[in-house]
Amino acid sequence: MRDAAAAYPIRLAEQDPCAVLAVIGGEVTRWDVERGAPYQCVFDVKRGVQPMSVEVSLAPKVGNMIIDGRERRDIDGVLVYVDRAFCSAGSIVGPQMQRRLAVGGYEDPPDTVIVPTVTVDSGGADCDTVARITAEAAKLYG
Repeated sequence: MRDAAAAYPIRLAEQDPCAVLAVIGGEVTRWDVERGAPYQCVFDVKRGVQPMSVEVSLAPKVGNMIIDGRERRDIDGVLVYVDRAFCSAGSIVGPQMQRRLAVGGYEDPPDTVIVPTVTVDSGGADCDTVARITAEAAKLYG
């Protein structure tokens, strides 16, 4: 991740977002390779009669964007923050990131906390499944 003057070194960027398919493999009905990006994986999972499309993203986020106004759940020891309005969920999978300046050294901008995050989005369907997949992904990438 970069801004105009600095980079945020992040181990999460070295991970394959589709590695989560191995963890939840039995539920996956289709892997949509064309819709994915280097930091995300798009696939369908079983959900009753209709499959549900899910997008898993590995990307740094501003910490309060993941936490504020979301339902906090502990799923198998993993903290998951669920947005019920959109059925998306996120989990922080590492310590606060430090901004590395181009001239060397690190700087933490005031009032800004950037954290490595696993985010799962279903476009509004089945928040419980989204939360469970988020917890599984967080264990894998955390």
